[in-house]
Amino acid sequence: NVAYAVNEHLGFEDIRACIKFLKSHYPNRHIVIYPDSSMNNRNYMDASTTSYRLLVDAFGEENVICYSVNDNDKFSNPPVQDRVDTMNMCFMSAAGNISYYINFEKCPKYVQALQWQPYHNGKPMKDDEQDHCLDAAGYFIFNEFWVDPEEDPYMERLL
Repeated sequence: NVAYAVNEHLGFEDIRACIKFLKSHYPNRHIVIYPDSSMNNRNYMDASTTSYRLLVDAFGEENVICYSVNDNDKFSNPPVQDRVDTMNMCFMSAAGNISYYINFEKCPKYVQALQWQPYHNGKPMKDDEQDHCLDAAGYFIFNEFWVDPEEDPYMERLL
């Protein structure tokens, strides 16, 4: 598998604006969303629905991919360190394989966030405004590329 970050769209007022933008700019494209677990919280503009429900209504349940720890917990975020490790593996594995490419011209804020991600005690700091796009990319990369060490103790996919 290979993935490409081909464009970035940031700073939407709310989830409805994001959905409207995606549908209008990519009308004939198959769109898959990998949301943050907070998408299951009640929508601040309409307490009767969640952002997750709005995404499902717009793109279909099969196209809104949520990480889950188990079948009882559909809405949780993958562990931060697992996302970081998976993204690093995709940028270049131990064997020199690259499975994630970024368009530097079309994704300047994403590239800057990757370059400037602050760390404290070996862990990425989560209090910086720029880390939202890193989280968003991390959810996708983790869901598509993560290898469970217990299922593949030698992490053969990394080679």
